[in-house]
Amino acid sequence: MASIDEGAEAPPILRLSWMAKKYGSLPDAGGVLDQEYSLMHQMGVTSTVYDTISRLRGLKAEQIHSLSTSERRLIKALQDMDLI
Repeated sequence: MASIDEGAEAPPILRLSWMAKKYGSLPDAGGVLDQEYSLMHQMGVTSTVYDTISRLRGLKAEQIHSLSTSERRLIKALQDMDLI
């Protein structure tokens, strides 16, 4: 969360996810089925966590009620693991 709260550099897997999204390409040569599943999964999870926490940090007062069920579940899981 340091990259959100303190402006620290984002972890490499998150930067890779951002680059893939920015350039509309996959991290490795080839199609979707040529990609390493664990890398793609890590990129997706890391990006989702970053986006959800960024959104949470930007909400004020009653806006918190606009969180989706999946965002609430993710936040709860992160709290249960003492990550936020």
